[in-house]
Amino acid sequence: MDKKEENKTKLIAYGMYCNFIREVQHFDNMQTHFRLLASTILLGSIAAIGFLFSIENINLPFEKTFAAFIVSLIGISSLYTLWHVDLKFYERLLVSNFAEAYRFEEIHKWLPKAHHNMIRASHKKDHPSNVAYFYIGCITTIILTIGLTASYDLYLVHNCKILSIISLISSVLVSIIIFIFMKKKTNKINDLLKEINYISE
Repeated sequence: MDKKEENKTKLIAYGMYCNFIREVQHFDNMQTHFRLLASTILLGSIAAIGFLFSIENINLPFEKTFAAFIVSLIGISSLYTLWHVDLKFYERLLVSNFAEAYRFEEIHKWLPKAHHNMIRASHKKDHPSNVAYFYIGCITTIILTIGLTASYDLYLVHNCKILSIISLISSVLVSIIIFIFMKKKTNKINDLLKEINYISE
């Protein structure tokens, strides 16, 4: 292969490498929007629960606690969906492009080893599972909020002390279950790369 052909091959390879980096940035930006939306849902859910209990005479065909529970359920379902789309779907798309850039660095030794360094850096190894704490925190905040709200309502308004304690304990148990489930189901970058055979054990 002459020098001109070699330079042309390098240029094509570098263009593809840059495209993989752009795709990684695109999916990263999309995931940032999901997290902003998750923050909005969290604040909206808490604000809606606060609004329900801040008005004395509100015309509802059912109890305020039940209305707050429905609001919480919608908020939790929305946050769970965002977690799944963000860290289970978009993360795989991001890692697929990341893996191709990683492969290009293996094949073309003259390329910078940015993606190799990201994998080796200890603070990057479990990036998706660290982000999972954000979604876990949002969901458990709503669960604990509705648990405390229901406990307060049952204790002071309805004078049901046993049900108040059960409500509080249940919300804590559900929060623990959610934490364990979501943390376990969120893969690390290394695990995703191993699934597609880009790095060894």
